Amino acid sequence: MDKITIVTVTYNCSKILKETLESCINQDYENVEYIIIDGASTDGTLGIINQYSENISFILSEPDKGIYDAMNKGIEHATGEWIFFLNAGDKFYSNKTLSDLFHNIDSESDAVLGDYYSLSNKGLILHKVDRPFYSDNPHYLSMGFNHQCIFVKTKWAKKLMFDLSFKCCADYNMVFQMYKHGAKFEYKEMPITIIEGRYGFSQKHVNIQRYEEARVLGKEHDLSFKLYDLYKRIRALIKVLFNIK
Repeated sequence: MDKITIVTVTYNCSKILKETLESCINQDYENVEYIIIDGASTDGTLGIINQYSENISFILSEPDKGIYDAMNKGIEHATGEWIFFLNAGDKFYSNKTLSDLFHNIDSESDAVLGDYYSLSNKGLILHKVDRPFYSDNPHYLSMGFNHQCIFVKTKWAKKLMFDLSFKCCADYNMVFQMYKHGAKFEYKEMPITIIEGRYGFSQKHVNIQRYEEARVLGKEHDLSFKLYDLYKRIRALIKVLFNIK
């Protein structure tokens, strides 16, 4: 049974952390390493973490340079064959998610991914993996799936690490570099996580995300991308001016 490292990065998230911790701790998969990387929280987050310390393999709390810097610290301390990042406030779809996902995977796979639910103002919405970047799609721009639905071999994560020059898409950059170097991706048609889909950094900074997605692919200076970006900005402005939902 492969060892799986789960990393949760925290910073002043005491109001939303408990459900995430319990979701990881209550997995019925028997070989899990759980790592918490905290950015020196001041709101009681550490107190909640310490309540579960017997079930957490490693806890680090110190200032960092942002979420990807904290995630790199998790990679540095990971000892599992696989690594997975679960954000504070999010949770696994069920207590059997890990065992259901890993009971029959291709031994040659370097990354395993699935679907997810997002929590929106309309309730839970299922998001299927649709035209991921590694598919036969010459026009892909986005990653095509959520980073909280992909497990990667830890050896790849340690080799590549997250590029801190990205604000939104260091995760996309990592898996794209894996793809360029011949990594094998495997899709499982099952939900992996339930994530908070309303208040993340990417949702608030869509222009930055769009530019960084193009940058990952080396297309940020292409005319086609500049026209697409202009179209998206004008469309967003029209929605604001005319109060279009």
